[in-house]
Amino acid sequence: MKNWTKKNYFEILFLLALIGIIALQFLPNLFKQETITIAITVSTQERAENFTGGRMVDGVQLYVDKINAAGGVNGKQLLLEIHDDRLDPEVTAQEIVNSSAIAVLGHSTSKNSLEAGKIYQKYGIPAISGSATADEITNSKWYFRTTFNNTEQGQFLANYLEYVVAAKNIYLIYEEDDPYSLTLTKAIKTRLNSFDRQLVGEQKIDRNENIEKASKRIIQDLLRLKEGGQNPDAIIITTQSVTATGIIPIIKLNGLDYPIFGGDSLANSSFPMQFAETPQEREKIGFFTNGIHSITPVIFDIADSKAQNFKNEFYQRYNYEPGWVATLYYDAAHAIIQAMQNILEQQKDLPQNVFTGQNSKRDRELIRQGLAQINSPDTAIQGITRKFYFDEKGNTSAPILMGIFNRRNFISDFIQLSPIDNINHVYNLERQLNNGEIFQVNGQYFQKTNIIYTGIDVNEIYNIDEKTSSYLIDFYLWFKYREVNINPENIVFLNYDTNRLDSGETLTLNEPIEVNKNDGITHSLFQLKADFYDKFDFHNYPFDRQILSVKFQHKNLTRNRIIYVLDLAGMRDTKKNEILKNFQENDVFGTITDWHVQNAIFYQNTDIDESTLGYEYLLDTNSQFEYSQFNVEIEIARDIISFILKNLLPLWFFTFVTYSLMFLPFDDISVEAIGGVLLAVVFYHLSLLDSLPDGVGYVVALDYAFYLLYFLIGLQLFIVILGNSRRFQATGVQQFQLVQFGKIAFPIIWLIGCFVWYSIYA
Repeated sequence: MKNWTKKNYFEILFLLALIGIIALQFLPNLFKQETITIAITVSTQERAENFTGGRMVDGVQLYVDKINAAGGVNGKQLLLEIHDDRLDPEVTAQEIVNSSAIAVLGHSTSKNSLEAGKIYQKYGIPAISGSATADEITNSKWYFRTTFNNTEQGQFLANYLEYVVAAKNIYLIYEEDDPYSLTLTKAIKTRLNSFDRQLVGEQKIDRNENIEKASKRIIQDLLRLKEGGQNPDAIIITTQSVTATGIIPIIKLNGLDYPIFGGDSLANSSFPMQFAETPQEREKIGFFTNGIHSITPVIFDIADSKAQNFKNEFYQRYNYEPGWVATLYYDAAHAIIQAMQNILEQQKDLPQNVFTGQNSKRDRELIRQGLAQINSPDTAIQGITRKFYFDEKGNTSAPILMGIFNRRNFISDFIQLSPIDNINHVYNLERQLNNGEIFQVNGQYFQKTNIIYTGIDVNEIYNIDEKTSSYLIDFYLWFKYREVNINPENIVFLNYDTNRLDSGETLTLNEPIEVNKNDGITHSLFQLKADFYDKFDFHNYPFDRQILSVKFQHKNLTRNRIIYVLDLAGMRDTKKNEILKNFQENDVFGTITDWHVQNAIFYQNTDIDESTLGYEYLLDTNSQFEYSQFNVEIEIARDIISFILKNLLPLWFFTFVTYSLMFLPFDDISVEAIGGVLLAVVFYHLSLLDSLPDGVGYVVALDYAFYLLYFLIGLQLFIVILGNSRRFQATGVQQFQLVQFGKIAFPIIWLIGCFVWYSIYA
């Protein structure tokens, strides 16, 4: 055998060090995870100021992080690459073309989207905008969008002024060199001309013109109209929001309190914050923006629980509410990921490096194909506020809503215009046309929908009865609405205590404790104290969480006539943390010690009734009645520590007694003793389950804890029976060895079982 010397050892150490250095160079590349890069184009200045650019990035990043947390796409993580398009969008577009990005999200404005779109079309890279609305943007097969276009919103605004506002004198302000403003203005003028409505005045603003100078010119023109008896019934501003912020204060400060209407550029939640530091806003919140009407594809007070949960999640992460920009860019990111996943499912033979940018031309074409395949209700994506898909030009059918600012909150206007998809489903069409509830424009029928601001303040919740899944709630309920002949207080509570529902008894509103009327707006306030029911789910008992809810809808008016929305401006607390804090301060759960409040949301959704209700004209149709349902949901979690101390200590005692039997002499461990313990455990198990409703026929989490103990008692019985059998005694194995096995196996099985049980359900 060779004798090793110090030289040999140094040679081996040197060789190992060399191998280590080489490994450090190559191992990172060997184990480096390929990423999928998606580009987003924003103005970094806007992003820094938390305006549109910041909302775009935050909305997309939230979705990207969710996908990455779930394992990414095809095992690869997503990387969001941010590009600045503030100076030259064409140069930015060329940078993206030269990068490894497989798709682009943006641009924020129509002007930048149009300029960059030429590059994307030339080099073949798919782009989706959630904010650019100029019609021409999607003329290329490479550009898509998740919002409406300017023709759609311009026509809607003109219809609203004609049929809701009944505006005769209209004044228009626009930017002459901005594609967004020009195309929106053109659409508005075209529709107004079809109504034979002439503008009493208009002002165009040049990009290079000083805003103060332009505003003074506008004020002079408005004062001239006022002196001539031609006060505008509405001022339309189609400029970008940055221009509008320079015009609106001067109009307000000159005492010209005319109704102002704008496109989606004014509808962002960041818009009123641009005036927050002015003396007028400090004295009165919303001084400059209260009463400004804007078109938008998203308003959260009218959205369902999915949207409310998204809003809360977004707020908890970024400490501001998402608004429509963040929401539609979240949806845009969803569309790109869905396109990738669709392609991967359809084409199983794709190489492993697909969508990593190693073959950009192939990856980008595949994404375009995937987006183009999202083209029907069957392939539609479930977005935050609606399902959407792209038509042959890359557009989506986005909702068009009218919002209004109130104390910096952007909320639904009192009247919305809802398109009627199938006029054959409308009962007594002629009557509704004559009284103005329904009107027709260019072959399309619309209906006026009344928005009812609804608020609930919970005073106290008590008497939670698990046996009947019922609870008692004391609360205030109020409605705010424009005076119309619909009686919004004529509601039915959908989850009023089931026993009373079965008996035919219903919960109705008594006389309001207070009614106020001001400027055509009615505010009625009620106080209720009643039992409600919501079927509890005990699968995770005693780690269960339950929902305490209050649900109601109008007795007979469908959603196209009336929608109950959350009164964001009137409710003190609408965010999760604020609601929970308010519950604690007001001792809402003061008499309940076995539960903790985890969450609370207020939202409206659509309740669908597919019955014909006896109307013969609906027999041959696929009609369904949709009702606006208002919901309050309070999530509570059982206090597990309290439950264990009050209910599960005997279970541990039985476990201890059962295990202690293993330490008796083998001859003293009898089947009778073990059977006695088993019988006691069974009776205790049944007594705990007795508190659950009789209809619970499934296994709950608590059952598994007892099943574990039953198994261990069975193990003891097996040891006793086996140890006393002649066949076992003939093997020569001593009984104490069998007992020793039980002493070791029992605690190991118990601890592992408890750990698994707690990990799954807790």
